[in-house]
Amino acid sequence: MKQNNRIKVLVIPSWYPCQNNIINGVFFKEQVEALSGYGVNVGVIYAETQLGLRNISLSKLRSYHFQTMKILEDGVFTYRFMGYSFPPKIRVLKNKFWIDRMVKLADKYIGNNGIPDVIHAHSVLWGGYVAYIVSKKYSIPYIVTEHFSGLARGLISKREKLYAFKVFDNSRNIVCVSNSLKNLLENQYSVHNSIVIPNMVDTEFFYKGSRKCDSEHIFTFLDVCFLTKNKGVDVLINAFYRAFRYDNKVVLHIGGNGEELPKLKELVKKLKIEKKVIFLGELDREKVRHEMQKANCFVLSSHFETFGVVVIEALSTGCPVIATKCGGPEEILNKDIGVLTEKGDVEKLSQAMKYVYNNYNKYNSDSIRKYTIKNYSKESVCKEIVNLYRKII
Repeated sequence: MKQNNRIKVLVIPSWYPCQNNIINGVFFKEQVEALSGYGVNVGVIYAETQLGLRNISLSKLRSYHFQTMKILEDGVFTYRFMGYSFPPKIRVLKNKFWIDRMVKLADKYIGNNGIPDVIHAHSVLWGGYVAYIVSKKYSIPYIVTEHFSGLARGLISKREKLYAFKVFDNSRNIVCVSNSLKNLLENQYSVHNSIVIPNMVDTEFFYKGSRKCDSEHIFTFLDVCFLTKNKGVDVLINAFYRAFRYDNKVVLHIGGNGEELPKLKELVKKLKIEKKVIFLGELDREKVRHEMQKANCFVLSSHFETFGVVVIEALSTGCPVIATKCGGPEEILNKDIGVLTEKGDVEKLSQAMKYVYNNYNKYNSDSIRKYTIKNYSKESVCKEIVNLYRKII
């Protein structure tokens, strides 16, 4: 792309990495950086709000005193509002405050940088709604990439659904990360202008490791996720127990934190497999990569996923994957790189884990990685996104 023909894009994410949660929306940030590297003139706005004033301190006030900051983050100019908001229970006011701050950030960004060619929002609530407001104000076309599985699982209110309809109806295109999500939006929200562009993985960062796979070494299954009920980790633990409770050369590592952690630890204790199931705690990106590079097989046991970024991250390291048929993985996996199984079924998942363990020599880590680079690398996905931008403008 020629320098003097760079497309100007304002990215409006619904969530984004911040001081208190550096992995929140990290794949949005990685896409922004990839687009910048691909030649797009991209900027980001994000209102980083702490919840409530109860735990305010002098040290926090140094970082969060209702200021707006323009920061060059990994080559991308990012406008951040640093302040406080209402507690989660006061949901309507909390959302309204965030939307108002984001619109003001957009005004400031446009005042400093001029009108962008296109606005790219990530998720309809509430980044998409901010894009709708800014689009109306400045006559800028916008697109929305949808990621939020809550749209499918009935986790939004009737009022929020009305906002979603408004955003979708006025968006130039709706980008879905999987066909299952595309079908859902078409059926539930009457979306008629949707296309599928998958999530990307930084294949340079998630490079192939030197995992051990011979009979002399421990065979490691790995799962990394937010430990919520939707992730089905209880099913995974029970499946692992059923398949390998008597095999001392097989272990299960679980990375992540969340509300289900105490129950999951109690389940492991009840099954008396504390030495075989290891909880790794919350992992940063480097540690996630390290664990994937060591693991022999990654397992995603979710009940619902719009895509499953961790699946392509594991594949990028050359690691085969077992995943449930939960929406996203069906479009990623084939028999040469992993196994699909039924969601919520302990026996079927147990059989899949035994199959991979007993047939591990069928999986070629180099071929797995080449497949991932071809379909989900930054270059591959950026090309599709930029082609969409060009059609819009």
